Amino acid sequence: MKAINSRIDTDENKKFVILIWKYWKWLKNRHVRNFDNKRRNNPLSGCSVNNCVFTGDDSKLSTADAVIIHVQHGIFPNTTDRSERQRWVFLNDESPLNAFSMSRLQPKISDLANIFNWSMTYSCPGHFRSDCNIISGYLFYLVFENSECEEYLTEKCFYNAYSKGAIPVILGPTVENCRLLLPPNSFLHIDNFESPEELAKNIIEISKDDNKLLSYHRWRNDFEVVNEHGYFGSKSYHLCRICEALNYNDRSNKVYTAENLRKYFDPKFSCR
Repeated sequence: MKAINSRIDTDENKKFVILIWKYWKWLKNRHVRNFDNKRRNNPLSGCSVNNCVFTGDDSKLSTADAVIIHVQHGIFPNTTDRSERQRWVFLNDESPLNAFSMSRLQPKISDLANIFNWSMTYSCPGHFRSDCNIISGYLFYLVFENSECEEYLTEKCFYNAYSKGAIPVILGPTVENCRLLLPPNSFLHIDNFESPEELAKNIIEISKDDNKLLSYHRWRNDFEVVNEHGYFGSKSYHLCRICEALNYNDRSNKVYTAENLRKYFDPKFSCR
């Protein structure tokens, strides 16, 4: 126990430099300013640690403690002079079907193998600057994702449905996958119905039966919806999480092989 505490104390006394490579100005608009150019938020406000410095100075590529690379653009830094002590992190907001949606060319997974150590993935896509309270007036919300991929559930489920008091009706990951990710008995899934008519009939039955309706909300006694992705006027905690990881994560060497990356970038591997 003494050794663990000593390590954490040492880390808290250290300043970690985190480079957001090439697209810091673009990502800062969401993760620091919350889409308000006049706002200057502290990305580590409310965070459990406060010993990280974020920069967009690409000249620090070889010296930064962590390098965050937004993979959707399909552009990657030269790894020739990379330090082994660094943590390279790929940031991806989209499913494998759209992982490189901002790139003209589709990178080969083999070219990305053995480069990255950590991942920041499947945060909620969208560019919403303010809340949408009108959603709160509905009992159900159609969570129709743009991809039917493993673990790919976005703000449609967690914020538009759960946070606003609605029951999500899901088209996306499989039923089994949703059961692993979501609170029990908290959603409807289109795969459980033979037709849209059967689904609609079930929705009407639930909406007319208070006991059935409330049964889909019992999970709220044990779970809380936390909105920390930086949309709908909320504060983004993404930069806080990477700073916490530098402080607390295991120091053992970890690298994403081509096989590891298939889950994130190959639709044939994790999408229907």
